[in-house]
Amino acid sequence: MPESNMRLVDNLLGRHGLIALFVARFVPGVRSLVPMVMGIRLHQVQRFHYFAWCSATLWIALLAGVGFVLPSLPDTVSRVATMVLMAAPVVTLCVAIITFITWRLRRVISGYRNSLKKS
Repeated sequence: MPESNMRLVDNLLGRHGLIALFVARFVPGVRSLVPMVMGIRLHQVQRFHYFAWCSATLWIALLAGVGFVLPSLPDTVSRVATMVLMAAPVVTLCVAIITFITWRLRRVISGYRNSLKKS
C-alpha cells in the first residue's frame, strides 16, 4: 500500500478516531479497505476490535432485516424497494465522484490562494 494512503488513514484516525471505522462499514468500496488498514495502524487493538465487531454486527443485522422484510411487503412496495436497492450503488458512485471532484477542486483552489499569498 502506498505511503500516501497510509498517511491518509493516519489523518482519518487523528480527526475522527474509531468512529471512522464504524461509519466506513456502511460505505461501499470503503467497507473492506478501511478496517484492514486501520487494524494495521492502530495501537489500541481492543477498541479496534470492539468497533469492528459492533459495526459488522449492525451491518449484518441491517442486511438480514431488509432481506427478511422485503418479501413480506405488498407487491408494489416490494418492487419500489427493489428498484431503490438496485439504484443505491449508482447513487453512491455518483456521490463519491462528486465528493472527489469537490475535494480536488478545493485542494487546487487552496493551493492557488496560497501561491497568491506568497507572491
